[in-house]
Amino acid sequence: MKNENEIKKNKDGSMDIDMTALSHSPTIYKEEEKKLSFFEALKAVKEGKKITKLEWNDKQVYGFLYNNNNNNILCLHQKNGEINSWILNDGDLLGNDWIIL
Repeated sequence: MKNENEIKKNKDGSMDIDMTALSHSPTIYKEEEKKLSFFEALKAVKEGKKITKLEWNDKQVYGFLYNNNNNNILCLHQKNGEINSWILNDGDLLGNDWIIL
């Protein structure tokens, strides 16, 4: 987990991350990548693909489905390599800037 000084949790549940603490440069996206709704992207996740949100501006952060003894868990891979169960928020569900990796 990141240092508390690097992550600040907002009242709405979102988090602000001090980008200066990261050791890599964000990935630049190509404009021609097809943008999807979350529900369109979720279909790809169910097929075993990874998805990310253009708003996140980093292909090292992505969602995927993990099968643990026939229990599917929606997970989020973080920039630091940490994997967590993914708790969806309104921005995730209502966003139309999802892409398939």
